[in-house]
Amino acid sequence: MKEIYFSNLAVEAGTCDVETTKQVYYALVRQIVTAMGKGQDYECPDFGTFGVTEHQARRIKNVNTGEISIARPFHKVVFKPSDQLKNYVKRKNENY
Repeated sequence: MKEIYFSNLAVEAGTCDVETTKQVYYALVRQIVTAMGKGQDYECPDFGTFGVTEHQARRIKNVNTGEISIARPFHKVVFKPSDQLKNYVKRKNENY
């Protein structure tokens, strides 16, 4: 499955070099992961912004037993699509 993905990506980019396409793809993924690991957003122009939000610890109640406990704090990956991506999807949906 991955090989088909990289092959299609290479063709879309106008190159036949699948190995270079893989290297560029993984370099982009490393940049995104590194930025998010530091708590920073990573903006991909014309696509959107990847980020991390922090959820604080909070009290929760088990509805079956009534027991109160604490939910641990956690981080959540978020993606905010760019206006260009939103408009593209909107136009595609209007064609159906």
